[in-house]
Amino acid sequence: MKFCQHCGAQIDEKAVICIHCGRALEAPKNQPAAEDSSSIGFAILAFLFPIVGFILYAVNSSTHPKKAKSALKGAIVGLVLGFVGTIIYYVAYFILMFSLEEMICILPFIW
Repeated sequence: MKFCQHCGAQIDEKAVICIHCGRALEAPKNQPAAEDSSSIGFAILAFLFPIVGFILYAVNSSTHPKKAKSALKGAIVGLVLGFVGTIIYYVAYFILMFSLEEMICILPFIW
């Protein structure tokens, strides 16, 4: 059941003009999705699998912008921390390998 915004008369659901007062009816405004809020689940999933986060962002950016933004943030943080972690791992590996190499060279002289 629909009512005219101007005269209050009952009108057809699909009506564009009120048959009682003759005025044009306003189209219902598109409201943002009520369920759109930041999603910790999207952020965690994107953190663990950054490519999934970028896909979630691309798919949801127009319909659920807050969820999409949390997925994008999680993907970027996951990608950056993965990159930094990899650099730290290889630096530690090379430091350890060179120190072990020096120990192996020195060991015969100690015995």
